[in-house]
Amino acid sequence: MTLYLKHFGMREAPFKITPTTEFFYGGGRRGEILYALQYAIEVGEGIMMVTGEVGSGKTMLLRTLEQKLPPNIELVYIANPSLSGREILYNICEELELNIDTDRPDTVRLLQNYLIQQHAAGKRVVAFIDEAQAMPDESLEEIRLLSNLETSRHKLLQIAMFGQPELLDKLSQHSMRQLRERITVALNLEPFNRDDIREYISTRLHAAGYNGSELFAKDGCQLLAAVSQGLSRRINVLADKSLLSAFERSSDKVLYEDVRRAVKDANFGRMRYRSEQTRRVSRQLTVGLTLAACLVLAVAILNRGDSTPTTESTETVVAISQNSDKAVVDESQQTQQVQESQEAQDNTAEVVAEVSPPTAGEELQAVINSLEGGESVDTNDIARELSQVAESHEEYREPPATRQTEEWESKIIRDAGLEDNERWGWMPESSYLRLRLNATQTWLQTNGNEGWTARLLTVGQDRGVFLEKFLRHFAEFYPLRNLMVYPLRLGDKDRFVVTFGVYRSRQDTDVYIDNMPRYFVGGRPFAQQMVASVKESNGNW
Repeated sequence: MTLYLKHFGMREAPFKITPTTEFFYGGGRRGEILYALQYAIEVGEGIMMVTGEVGSGKTMLLRTLEQKLPPNIELVYIANPSLSGREILYNICEELELNIDTDRPDTVRLLQNYLIQQHAAGKRVVAFIDEAQAMPDESLEEIRLLSNLETSRHKLLQIAMFGQPELLDKLSQHSMRQLRERITVALNLEPFNRDDIREYISTRLHAAGYNGSELFAKDGCQLLAAVSQGLSRRINVLADKSLLSAFERSSDKVLYEDVRRAVKDANFGRMRYRSEQTRRVSRQLTVGLTLAACLVLAVAILNRGDSTPTTESTETVVAISQNSDKAVVDESQQTQQVQESQEAQDNTAEVVAEVSPPTAGEELQAVINSLEGGESVDTNDIARELSQVAESHEEYREPPATRQTEEWESKIIRDAGLEDNERWGWMPESSYLRLRLNATQTWLQTNGNEGWTARLLTVGQDRGVFLEKFLRHFAEFYPLRNLMVYPLRLGDKDRFVVTFGVYRSRQDTDVYIDNMPRYFVGGRPFAQQMVASVKESNGNW
């Protein structure tokens, strides 16, 4: 291994399987999710949940979060969640070094007294539960009960669960509805796309000390991306084996043949990744087909004039149930295929605007001229998708949740009479992007601390041309005054965040997100408190 590192000029192995926080990569929304968790813990949210497929980087995120938290937060780490409810309680007490006799019935009260003392001293306790999908139902119920430990204004014990998508299935049970309602922050680690994978590899190589030119050939990186399915653990295994192959050839570059050898050696099976949207569709379809089966059974009984289901009726229901299960699988596979196809189109057809400050204003003006002149542009898919939604669902022109909160809509600042931030002076005066940035700055600085908003997109500031096109097409179908755009410094990159609407609650925000056009689902929208938008944008104007 020493020769391997020396050959490529590295001081340590760049693709270790163990989660080393120095190699944390903030792309693929990992940085945003890390920040969201930090913020949730700082403001005292009760139960948080992060889900992701096997090898998607949950433990790395957890370890990095541990290091980011301030010293006044005491951490409890539960690595073995397959404990009974009572054992979970005792485990937490042991981690807090409380001398509690397991035979005492007042253990919860003693824990509460300790938490109150910590709260009075300005300290807080957060419990991290890894592999939470393995928790028995009784342990999840114990977690719910522990989340009730609170003062009149603050939670005494915060809980963050990290688990595989099976955790979502477990929480979807009717018996879990009370716990489900207490989860205030729910985030999902989705696989990296191709661009993320290239940046991920480059980030880890440079963190390990590599200072040369791009090490992985483009076609080799594409093969690695396809086989890894965007899962960080698989990426690490394949990248490490590819480096070994290149080293054996005494090559200073990893070629396609090296990655191919790594793929053959790793022998990964195909993993069927199911996003939360796919799971929701599958669950809804299961319920619908089950109800249909019951209806057929009832009709069969009535037609026979018999109050007791016969063997034949029972067999009919069994057959319907089996067909329903098959239909659920088929529908899930079809949904997955559609999503994979859409992701492939997005990866190949996405508009990437390479903009530099001296020419950005000119490029934006050209885009504005072409759009106002009715010429076709590269983002017609946006207009087509919105147009189809507007024609088939007239009510989507004004999302239901927005109509429910008209007092918020009336407060959102209009573009007229705004102070112009000189930072955006390079943009043409007629630029929608410039107008929305100025409007959002005024809004966040005056009324931005209440309510929730739907976070649609986060894009690099070098993609101003793409965002201008997006805003102009969006304005054809939705009130542009409800769209907010603000700058965000994430890592070492400047980005724009796009959100829509201001809502009373997270539930109202979810209503809008659930009804939004399919095109925006690719942006992975989620509900965010307005105060978080204010905090993110502070210092970035």
